Amino acid sequence: MAFIIKEHRPGRSVLLITVLALLWVVSVWLVYQYGWDKAVRLLDHEFEKSRPLHERLTDVIGANRGLRARIAVLERTAQVDREAKVELVQEIKELQGQAAELREEIAFYKLIISPGNGKDGLSVYSLEIMPASKNLYHFKVILTQVGKSSNLAEGEVDMTIEGIFKGQAKRLRLSDIQVPKDRKSTYKFQYFQELTGSLELPEGFIPREVVVKLTRNKGDEIENPVERFDWLKVRT
Repeated sequence: MAFIIKEHRPGRSVLLITVLALLWVVSVWLVYQYGWDKAVRLLDHEFEKSRPLHERLTDVIGANRGLRARIAVLERTAQVDREAKVELVQEIKELQGQAAELREEIAFYKLIISPGNGKDGLSVYSLEIMPASKNLYHFKVILTQVGKSSNLAEGEVDMTIEGIFKGQAKRLRLSDIQVPKDRKSTYKFQYFQELTGSLELPEGFIPREVVVKLTRNKGDEIENPVERFDWLKVRT
């Protein structure tokens, strides 16, 4: 029987493994470094390619901010213009209303001084009915004495409301519906006088016409003493 004797060197195996491990680590590092360098170069290349887009984007963002600021200024300016226009229109309307009132007042005084129809005497110039609540109304009557008469006109105003109540015609005298009831509507003036008061209609009463009659203190009816007014036309 023959024996083969081999030399055993454990240190050489360890060295070989160590060398192989180092080679593997170096190869991995080289591959990583190669990939990193390539990625950096690629990123730099892409960034250089996209630089004009970034610059354009920055310009667009700046321009957009400028436009939004300009729009805000224009909107505020437009709002101020609208407000100024509304105020101007309102002022024009008020001035036109004042001018109309002045023209009406001038016509009123001209009528008293020199009536156009050449007819002197006492008359009911106008009547206004103004709603106050559901059935309560305020009224204003203007009486005039036109022409050159210097005598005092003195007497009482008798007003009647004609309408429909529960399907039938009904007449309401001012003395029955006036608020307060014990108040009398009398006049005493030389050229004109304004009489005001309040009246309360019964629930369900539908007014149609207002009849105003003027009487002297003696009770005699004045010439053409009766004036009739359509309720819807004098209700303001």
